[in-house]
Amino acid sequence: MPALTLQQLDGGAVALDGFKGHPLVVNLWATWCPPCRREMPALVAAQVANPDVAFVFVNTGEDAATVQRYLSDAGLAPQNVLLDRTRAAARAMDAVGYPTTLFYDRHGMLAGRHMGELSRAAVDEQVARLRAAH
Repeated sequence: MPALTLQQLDGGAVALDGFKGHPLVVNLWATWCPPCRREMPALVAAQVANPDVAFVFVNTGEDAATVQRYLSDAGLAPQNVLLDRTRAAARAMDAVGYPTTLFYDRHGMLAGRHMGELSRAAVDEQVARLRAAH
C-alpha cells in the first residue's frame, strides 16, 4: 500500500497506511466519470454492509465543494472520502483510467485490482476473498 496522506472533505488528513490491520478497498474516482457515478451506490452499500472492511473513496483531481455537491445531489453519504487534487494516489497506484478499485489485505498487500465499473456482486466477491486471506 502506498505511503500517502490525503485530505478529507473537512480538511483533515488521513494516511492510507493507517488502515493496515483491516482489509481495505480503495476506489479512485471522479464526479465527471459516468462509470464512477454508476458504481458509487454499490460501493457505498458494500461499505455499510461490511463494517469490518475499510472502504476509501479517493476523488481524483477535484475540490471538496465539487465532491460534496455531487454526493449530496446523489443522496450518498460514504465514509472515508478523500481528495487527491494532485493525482498522487492515482500515480502511486498505477491507475490509468477511472474508476480503478484496489483491494488490499489486512497486511497492506495488494490482493486485487479492477479497472472499470464494478457491480455489487463483484465487490462482494472481492471482499470475501480479502476476508479469507491470511
